[in-house]
Amino acid sequence: MGDALAMLIARQARWVLVAGLVAGIAFPSVAAVLTPWLRWMVLAILALTAFRIGPGLVAGLGRVAGRDLSLVLGLQLVLPLLVIAVAGIAGVSGHPLTLSLVLMLAAPSIMSAPALCQMLGGTGARAMGLLVLGSIALPVTVVPVLWLAFGGAGFVEAVRAALLLALIVGGAVGAGLVLRHLSGAVGARALVRVDAANALLLAVFVVALMPAVAATWSESPVRLLSWLGAAFAANIGVQLVAWRWSGSVDVAVVAGNRNMSLFLVALDPVTMAPVLAFLGCYQIPMFLTPLLMARVYQKERG
Repeated sequence: MGDALAMLIARQARWVLVAGLVAGIAFPSVAAVLTPWLRWMVLAILALTAFRIGPGLVAGLGRVAGRDLSLVLGLQLVLPLLVIAVAGIAGVSGHPLTLSLVLMLAAPSIMSAPALCQMLGGTGARAMGLLVLGSIALPVTVVPVLWLAFGGAGFVEAVRAALLLALIVGGAVGAGLVLRHLSGAVGARALVRVDAANALLLAVFVVALMPAVAATWSESPVRLLSWLGAAFAANIGVQLVAWRWSGSVDVAVVAGNRNMSLFLVALDPVTMAPVLAFLGCYQIPMFLTPLLMARVYQKERG
């Protein structure tokens, strides 16, 4: 990849991701071929992102204050358990949308959260700490969530999934950090190429999610629109509540933008199949966060 092309792709990363959405819908046969590779794409994205962040990923943990441990527990444990409780009272515990919301809220921040925060006027430093701490805490916080989400009958399966998450995610991130260390000093031109490669890989990942979205649209456009509305409400709604509560752009972005695709590597495809349509819809508010929330955060700060 030439320097000029890499710079163009890196600068236009948002539109590259939008192109992935369009391509996935326009070319369903191509998207269907990519779908079985979803979990491997997740691992590649994790490794590439860890390589891009480099030592800052470890340094971010040192910036985490004691209050942020409570915050991570609230975001990744209390919130999904609250959804499970409310769904149980309402009698919709087994609904795919319930499982989607539970998995979304149980997940840690997306890896690009620090960069999003900086785009929106935050420092990104606290987001980095929350990202690292949330990823470390995930294998512990996810056990009771998965156990109760599947009717309280799968404790062993929940522990297995948690251990698998710790092993695979830790391995992918560790591989990225080791490669960065072995690469020595990485110049600006090399980082631009990494950004471009990450944008392209994310676009391909989005393409691979689109068959589930397209299938839902074919079966029931109303159902897909309801899932899309739920995805926007979950992402933007949680951001707004977290912003009002904390006054921190970093906390708000982390709270609303979760890496629920991590569960693709830990849960079996049959379990994840009903969630794929929501996961595809959820990418849209994530990609639009810099556009939709910029004025909100700027206005509130002003």
